[in-house]
Amino acid sequence: MLKAENIYKSYNEIEVLKGISLEIQKGDLVSIVGKSGSGKSTLLHILGTLDLSDKGSVSIANTHVNKLKQKELAEFRNKNIGFVFQFHHLLAEFTALENAMIPGLIQKRQRSLVEKEAKALLDYLGLSERMSHKPAQMSGGEQQRVAIARALVNKPIIVFADEPTGNLDTQTSDELHTLFKQVNNDLQTTFVIVTHNESFADICDRKLTIEDGLIL
Repeated sequence: MLKAENIYKSYNEIEVLKGISLEIQKGDLVSIVGKSGSGKSTLLHILGTLDLSDKGSVSIANTHVNKLKQKELAEFRNKNIGFVFQFHHLLAEFTALENAMIPGLIQKRQRSLVEKEAKALLDYLGLSERMSHKPAQMSGGEQQRVAIARALVNKPIIVFADEPTGNLDTQTSDELHTLFKQVNNDLQTTFVIVTHNESFADICDRKLTIEDGLIL
């Protein structure tokens, strides 16, 4: 599903990633852990094509994403990759349903089909009573569930999540951790998740620990 080889990344004089290589298989639920500043999010952004490495290569589903032009990369990302961030980044003026539909509409898929799939996802994620609510009318956990639906609406081959429960209380975090595991099992969606939560990291299929710019 994903292969990264010899990934290096520096910011100014600081070398953050120092030659990371890894492979992730279809259907894997993978956590990435490490101390603050260890390079977890940097690696996630490079794997997810949101940033470029200084050296090395990334291929997703046998596509060498480093070789894609900017427009091609944007189209590939929209079609094949989902994202969930610590702060949900929902559009305040849109309802839960409208927010969940956005990637499908960007892909110019048939609106009625995107709406049907977004409704099914929101229902699956326990938000059947919240579809017409705007973000300000929902709890933090509900907003993050909408963000998960948005990440899944285009049926991506892989979803990257960066501290998806880092801004939530313990109970809500635990509920979402269970939900990620459930989605992974039910939909066979491949997840790569950066987290500080060791208990969640431990229930993933694989736990990768980054220290000093390398995977231990």
